[in-house]
Amino acid sequence: MKIQIKTNAAWAIVALCGLLACKSSPDYKKVRQEVMDKHDELMVDSELAIHNKMKLDTLAKIKLKEFKALDGSLDTAAEKKQIDDLGKLLDKADERMMDWMQEFQADVGNKSNDEAIAYFKAEMVKLKNMDQAFKLALSRSDAYLKKFDPAHQSVSSKDHGHAH
Repeated sequence: MKIQIKTNAAWAIVALCGLLACKSSPDYKKVRQEVMDKHDELMVDSELAIHNKMKLDTLAKIKLKEFKALDGSLDTAAEKKQIDDLGKLLDKADERMMDWMQEFQADVGNKSNDEAIAYFKAEMVKLKNMDQAFKLALSRSDAYLKKFDPAHQSVSSKDHGHAH
């Protein structure tokens, strides 16, 4: 009886070691899908950035004159510079996204599963960095737009239900 228990325990240890040693990498398709899901989230942010950019352009070209008529102390030159800076921030985030989409390779070609996983994980890091750029540009532009339009609805991604 003692021999059988020892044998069963030994086999259990061997089986456990085998399972731990044979820990397999996830399928690259799962990691690729995570990248594609993040891309889809960022495409929404890209659209929001374009929306804010259009509002800023309208503010600079038309609305500032109206606000100046209501408040003669408004420094339109300073406001236009701030609008221009915010527009550049939004454009930069959006351009990074467009560049990434042109360079991204969804097809793994001749890569091994591990090589493909490493590639897609590196791409996810790029997307997370872009996510931060979009968050910054959207939050700053939202805050600025609210200054002139208190009814302006924040268009940041957190208000659109996707988690970043």
